[in-house]
Amino acid sequence: MAGVAIIVGSGPCIHADLGALGDLARGAVVFAVNDMVSLLERPIHHGVSHHPEKLVLWAALRAHATGHPKGEGRVTTHASKAHDGINRAWPQFHSGGGSSSLLAVRIALALGHPRVIVCGVPLDGSGYLWGERAAGHYDYTRYRKDWMRAADELRGRVTAPSGYLRELLGAPQQAEVAA
Repeated sequence: MAGVAIIVGSGPCIHADLGALGDLARGAVVFAVNDMVSLLERPIHHGVSHHPEKLVLWAALRAHATGHPKGEGRVTTHASKAHDGINRAWPQFHSGGGSSSLLAVRIALALGHPRVIVCGVPLDGSGYLWGERAAGHYDYTRYRKDWMRAADELRGRVTAPSGYLRELLGAPQQAEVAA
């Protein structure tokens, strides 16, 4: 049975969120979202995006970059639509909204992970890890509405250590390690 999954977004809170997990992160399956496929300097298992043409590039950057963990193996790529270089397409989640992070949550649950912890997805307009503020193309209020629509199906299985998603879904508990 699949264990705890951690979704890794690119919000400025990502390092604090991952640090707050402590033992919860040990042995977890990591799903990196969008840019974090190439940027996260810890092992990842899956890369996820609603943008398959970019995901292929992020995965290639990771495969050829230095400073990333050795021996992590090939990252399995997932997108909401098929594209050359994508390992698995999930068209049933294409119109689900909620950003690529919600896509990653849906995929983790579909793959059998009983608990999912969402890190680095504050949905508060604070921008990105690299300091860029949320621009007009990033309408976090629209994404919040999509997460609210999905909240009933996610509660009890999906949590977040910070931000709007913590308010909506609750904070991770150490008991999730044993789940």
